[in-house]
Amino acid sequence: MDGLQVLSALCLITCLLQRTSPAPSTSSSTPGLTHGIVIDAGSSGSRVRVYSVQYEDSLPRVEEIGNLRVKPGLAEFATRLTEVAEYLNPLLLRAQELVPRAQWPTTPIYLMSTAGLRLVDAAQSSQLFTEVRGIFSNKTACPFLFQHRDQARVLSGEEEGVYTWITVNYLREYFGKGRPYSDTHGILEMGGASTQIAFIPTTPILANKFYVSMAGEKYPLYAHSYLYFGATYMDIRVKAFLAAESPGSTELEDPCMLTGDVKHQPAPNSTDTDSLQFIGTGNSTACEAILETFQRQTPAEFCYPKPCAIGDIYQPVLPAHMSFTAVSAYVYAPAALGALEDDRTLTPRILREKALLYIQKNLTEAIEQIGESRRQYASAYAMMGLYLPMLLQRSYGFHSDSTQVIATNDVDGKGIAWTLGALLYELESGMLSASRPTGNPDPCNASGRTSRHLSALYTVLMVVLQGICLQFLVHH
Repeated sequence: MDGLQVLSALCLITCLLQRTSPAPSTSSSTPGLTHGIVIDAGSSGSRVRVYSVQYEDSLPRVEEIGNLRVKPGLAEFATRLTEVAEYLNPLLLRAQELVPRAQWPTTPIYLMSTAGLRLVDAAQSSQLFTEVRGIFSNKTACPFLFQHRDQARVLSGEEEGVYTWITVNYLREYFGKGRPYSDTHGILEMGGASTQIAFIPTTPILANKFYVSMAGEKYPLYAHSYLYFGATYMDIRVKAFLAAESPGSTELEDPCMLTGDVKHQPAPNSTDTDSLQFIGTGNSTACEAILETFQRQTPAEFCYPKPCAIGDIYQPVLPAHMSFTAVSAYVYAPAALGALEDDRTLTPRILREKALLYIQKNLTEAIEQIGESRRQYASAYAMMGLYLPMLLQRSYGFHSDSTQVIATNDVDGKGIAWTLGALLYELESGMLSASRPTGNPDPCNASGRTSRHLSALYTVLMVVLQGICLQFLVHH
């Protein structure tokens, strides 16, 4: 075939391509809907959350479509392995109700445990998760996609904080907008056993640095988790401190409890549930003195890298104008004590002032303020009302009149749960590629970059071919 025939064929192909082949779409939207399942195995209970996932241009649209919680926490079964299957069964059945049957085999399931199981003996925890993985690998018990052992595991506290940070900023529609880091929200989270802080500092991060990739951008986070600094364990530590100060005593005065309140707790290394009796005295000065012992900073010469928050734990200086979303235990006591503004702003000074007034009440008076339904938390609100301002100011570095903290468990009516951030992280890291709809097998397409590149390449090719054909026609 001579050159003339080649050019003629080339022009014919170009015309056919233009008539019959549309340019590749610049949209990365993928037909069909998929799902993800995350079980939050917390210290007091386990909750399954089921999410729908719709792939869009720069970031998946992930929405919770249902959940179910069971008690007690999974850690209770560390020595009762034969009961684990029965314990998980209601959660798996609820997921099957929410996910269409046809999508069960391609819907990934995760079980991630938080602080409750971080406290369990390592050998027992390992055996427990071996049991869980066996159940998830059994398609009769669990018809969902379970491929990797890491789909059932104990989260580090830092991971929990990072996932909460992703959730908050995703719900606030930060990602994919090209906005500066200063527009992100830091997070403060507190459960029963641990508390977490995560944010993007304005200074270099010298320790506890975590990268998060979302919508094609990489975000450098500082994150740290303090085990035993959660709401439940802080109360346990206060009582352990009092017991240690009065060895041999079976009746102890607790200044962090309201007058008229009495609680029973086992003595250390005891199985007698009534071995110690704690009697509330409502003494704010004595209570704060005890709480302060748990939050002392190490001397400057032993703090490295600097600055330090609690003990010798490094924390960068808080950005002066960054908002922080505080969730879970940061919400309950401040709300009950009337310390939150209409916009949910939590000011440390105001919370402490409310707590100082509240702790002076006796149990009956306190219940009149907070309501009978909250009776069991009456003294806890007193302690937390003093603990949280101290943690925010003394340890983290917020000013007493700071309005940076917003205490809320939702964003525009959508609940804040670290499980959403965990699923988004897995999606963005490509870990869920096996569950993507067949119309979008390439993880790169989720960000739209591949389709845009193909579209540009197609356009350039057509222009070149048209130019060649035009020259051919002019000269022939």
